[in-house]
Amino acid sequence: KAIKDAKPVMTTGTFSVPQAQMTGKMTTWSAPPNLMRVDIQIPGLGTTMSGFNGTVGWTLDPTRGPSLMEGDMLDEIRREADPTSILNLLEDFKESKVVGRVTFEGVECLQLQLKQGKTVKDMFVEEKTGRLVGVKAVMPTPMGELPTTSVIEKWITIGPRKVPSRTVIKMMGMEQVMQIDKVVTDSFNPDVFDLPPAIKALADAKQAAKKASDGDASSSGSKDSSSSSGGGR
Repeated sequence: KAIKDAKPVMTTGTFSVPQAQMTGKMTTWSAPPNLMRVDIQIPGLGTTMSGFNGTVGWTLDPTRGPSLMEGDMLDEIRREADPTSILNLLEDFKESKVVGRVTFEGVECLQLQLKQGKTVKDMFVEEKTGRLVGVKAVMPTPMGELPTTSVIEKWITIGPRKVPSRTVIKMMGMEQVMQIDKVVTDSFNPDVFDLPPAIKALADAKQAAKKASDGDASSSGSKDSSSSSGGGR
């Protein structure tokens, strides 16, 4: 009931890469049923943004520019943006099974394996409490499929729910630390979920190309039908 009754939330905190001595500001926004945006501002590097507006998944990176998510990446951010996704594992993943009991980060856990497309996740859940301790995954990213390990070190209470407040993500020999310091549950401007101009331009161009392609296919089908009909006479 608490998960289903999710409310709009804004959080502020930090994103850091300790090995690179790099720390920046992180702001997230989420709202049901499936709206999400994450901004990470790193001094000297600029702001990386990503989000999902219910239809379009996107990233805007100061080094790679704007891009739209497709395929497995789009499916993954769609799941991330849905606050009730943890209740829908059997529907969202083609394969889901408990593969055994293991010790993960010093905690006795059940290991739940989930597969959908190229996405493979192993969730480690403390058997005594039901607490999610961490996740190992092979995830689709703009840089290809990357193995990652996420460890939830701290939790914060938001209304009737507990959500991770400090998560360490291990990837490519580096650690990324995402820390939530403040939570705002009051209403905020929903315009934050609007597509940035560069992303909207890509989405509009993609939609126009799809319409043109569908039109060409329809026209070709009509011509083939007409030709076939004429040949019959």
